[in-house]
Amino acid sequence: NQIQAVIQGIPNSGPGQPSGGTPTSLSLNFVGNVGELQTKDRQDFILLLTDGLPNCNPDNPYEGSNNDTCRCTINRCQGDYTRLGCLDKDASVTAVNALGQKGIQTIVIGFGAETASGAGPETLNAMAQAGGFARKCTDENPNACGAGDTCDPVTKLCGRAFYQAANQTELSAALESIINLVGSRDICLLELA
Repeated sequence: NQIQAVIQGIPNSGPGQPSGGTPTSLSLNFVGNVGELQTKDRQDFILLLTDGLPNCNPDNPYEGSNNDTCRCTINRCQGDYTRLGCLDKDASVTAVNALGQKGIQTIVIGFGAETASGAGPETLNAMAQAGGFARKCTDENPNACGAGDTCDPVTKLCGRAFYQAANQTELSAALESIINLVGSRDICLLELA
């Protein structure tokens, strides 16, 4: 009930609030400063579950008026969305790197079609690789990456470094894989802060 109350208390409209966009870099910067993630006595993780590409950064150096640099994530990157609609990949990867420097790993899950095509895989791959929790394979299980994905024989990393889910079943499987890698087989014993 407490978690539900916090989620419902997050403002989702009004000036400066997201209204359907994906303010990934700003959100990661905020969460990275939460006191519970500043401890050195345990492993700290951020689970980034996103159904969209990062945007909504008013400080994005790219503008919709420059089609060579702005990779527009919405219908049109103009007017109020000249910067806000542009892909915010660089700042998002920088935010994940900053978390890593604090000893916080970032686990990336893409959910839905937008993260599975276009600029989605490239962007989420970069964040997953920077997050220190990229999907891996082993000599014992070179097929661990799944159908249609590759296993680099040298780095032992999957071609798709992030977890991808298109539905509830795939999301449950991704979360179960992550929990098993974190170390607890019993999800009831994994403390979430």
